Amino acid sequence: GTDDAAMSVGGMISKIKAAEIVTATGDSLIVADGRESDILEQVFDGKDVGTIFLPSLTKSMQSKKRWISFFSRPNGKLFIDEGAVKALCKKGKSLLSSGITKVEGTFDRGDTVNISNKEGIVVARGLINYNSEECSSIKGLQSSDIPKALKVKLDEDFAALDDEVIHRNNLVVSIQE
Repeated sequence: GTDDAAMSVGGMISKIKAAEIVTATGDSLIVADGRESDILEQVFDGKDVGTIFLPSLTKSMQSKKRWISFFSRPNGKLFIDEGAVKALCKKGKSLLSSGITKVEGTFDRGDTVNISNKEGIVVARGLINYNSEECSSIKGLQSSDIPKALKVKLDEDFAALDDEVIHRNNLVVSIQE
C-alpha cells in the first residue's frame, strides 16, 4: 500500500484504513501534505488543504472500547443464539452463559474473543471473564448454575463468580442486528 516515495509512510490504503478507524470512533481526521512546513497552521486556520474525514457516530467511543474493537486480537470465538444476539445488539446487555451455543479456540480470562451469531457473522467482540474450558462447561447454563458446573464452592473466601461471560462495559457491538 505504499507509493515508495522517499518521505512516504504507508500509501493511500493505510490512510483510508486509518480514516475508517478514526471516524468509526467518533473523531474527525484530516489527511494533508506533511512536506509543507506550515501545514498544521493552515489546517487550524481552516484553509482548504487536504481531505477531511468526518465521524460516522454522534458520540465518541471510549478508548477501552476503541482498543477492543480495532487493536486487540481475538483468541477465540463464541457462537450465540438469537436471543443473545438481540440482547447484545438491540438491548445493550452483557453476554450471559445461557446464550452461548458453541465455543471455539483456546483463550484465558481477560482475552479478547469474537462473538458470532449462528451463521458465523461476528456481531460483537469483548474481553472474556472465563477461559475457554470454563466457557465450554457453562455454555447454555443459567448464571446460577455456573458454580456447580465449575465445581466451585462459594464461601466467604470466594464470594462470587461473574454472572456475565462478557460484561457490557467490556463489549463492542460490531453490527446492529
